[in-house]
Amino acid sequence: MLKEIYIFKGEKPGLKVVILGGVHGNEVCGVHAIRKLAPILKIQQGELRMIIANSKAVEKNVRYTEENLNRCFRLDKENTGTYEEKLSKEIMRHLNWADVCLDLHASNSKDSRPFIICRDDRLEYAHIVPVETIVTGFEKYYSGDTDSYMENQSKVGLCVECGYLGDPKSTDVADGCILNFLRGLDLLEGNPKNVQKKEFELFFQYHNKDKFVLARDFPDFDLVLKDEVIGYDGEKEVKADKDCFIIFARNREPGYGETFCLLEKV
Repeated sequence: MLKEIYIFKGEKPGLKVVILGGVHGNEVCGVHAIRKLAPILKIQQGELRMIIANSKAVEKNVRYTEENLNRCFRLDKENTGTYEEKLSKEIMRHLNWADVCLDLHASNSKDSRPFIICRDDRLEYAHIVPVETIVTGFEKYYSGDTDSYMENQSKVGLCVECGYLGDPKSTDVADGCILNFLRGLDLLEGNPKNVQKKEFELFFQYHNKDKFVLARDFPDFDLVLKDEVIGYDGEKEVKADKDCFIIFARNREPGYGETFCLLEKV
């Protein structure tokens, strides 16, 4: 089912790394970066597999074809028989092989800035990604994603949101993340670029029941004030309990689930 896998092996032993692009098919920054770098990369040590994860969704420029692939990476998942579920099992074989996974995504928010998603005990890996913002705490609210799958096996999983999916600059971010990450892990020659970091922690995720409509546009990392109305879940007002920051805020159909997340600065 996987159509594009680029495999590299260095002359010396080292870490086994998987880099994924196109887990969500309309987030093509990682896809473009992988295809750009694959012909010119030369690994000095360790092993690397760069994978275009959901080629069918990429070809159709859709998030997924039948089921969100980035909720399928669970050993206890109920069998749905979807294309994405079958695909996840094939990708999991590569994740089982790897020590570290870097998964490249992009945001639907036009004003989004790049950020890294990782656990708070993996910050040393996040610091070799050339992006200034880190968000921890996702593992408390999300499951079935690639980074959670890796961490559940005591391996390292990071996700990078490379900016707005419609912005060509997101591909430049993905390109830089791949190169810097591989240098930081000693797979590539050269010193990794050091970027000053800002850290946030996810403390709340809202799940809608009825049709959810935002009170206004909320760019990722927008400041939300205490008691500000974020949106309307049917007729119910949904407010912030304290001053905080917001990401992934969208209008949602009834029962969609993941409607927005709230963060606090660390």
